[in-house]
Amino acid sequence: DELFLLQLALLSIKQRFDNESNGIVFSNQVKMQDFVSSFPFKLTNAQNRVLAEIENDMESEIIMNRLIQGDVGSGKTAIAATAAYKAIKSGYQVVLMAPTEILARQHNDTLKSMFEPFAINVELLTGNMNVKNREELLNKLNKGEIDFLIGTHAVIQKDVQFANLGLV
Repeated sequence: DELFLLQLALLSIKQRFDNESNGIVFSNQVKMQDFVSSFPFKLTNAQNRVLAEIENDMESEIIMNRLIQGDVGSGKTAIAATAAYKAIKSGYQVVLMAPTEILARQHNDTLKSMFEPFAINVELLTGNMNVKNREELLNKLNKGEIDFLIGTHAVIQKDVQFANLGLV
């Protein structure tokens, strides 16, 4: 019952956005396959299908709302990272919020190594940062010097301002 109610609420929100707002049209010149080919593994057919759907949504005016579900180790991070790649290479910033600091740090370590060959700047924001480091990070974020921000609930505080946020 709870899942059904959640789906109805999300459908209602999606229909409202589809009728009232236009989403970001990301560049069709940026191909997700350029990033995927750097993976040390091959994507499954299901992952390739989902990425094709996401790429189609990102290149249209549709506001994309997706829930990526799967078991631990099923490739959810790879899918999210690939969408982030397209957004960043299209000139936008990306933010990923994790429920715990431990998970945020794990994502930060993983994604930094994935994006390093592409000159994409990935940074971590948590509530445990000291004031000086936090201010420096927020200044860089506001100037657009950070491409991909990963963090805990700290990423949704009022003082966190993006230069050009395109994907959450």
